[in-house]
Amino acid sequence: DSVLAVVRRELRRYFPELKVETDQIADLLKNDILKREVIEGDKVNEAAARMKKAMQKLERAAAKAASQSASATPSNEEVPSLAEEETSVEAEVTEIELEVA
Repeated sequence: DSVLAVVRRELRRYFPELKVETDQIADLLKNDILKREVIEGDKVNEAAARMKKAMQKLERAAAKAASQSASATPSNEEVPSLAEEETSVEAEVTEIELEVA
């Protein structure tokens, strides 16, 4: 959604008279611009599963950090591990995006 919003903003910047919604941009991308193998297939399903797993991992880390901060102040050892966890998840998401592209 954020990518679609950026595309919409840039289109409106170059063409102020253009009235386009993000749903229209998404439809154009899926139906006219992107090739079928980019939208469907084994690699896409695998990438989607990896993205879902990475997002769940990030959510669990955030929930763990929230529960720890609610019960007690985290020690200096716990804070870097959360940052490392987020960095590894972000790296995995970037890797998945590159594989799909």
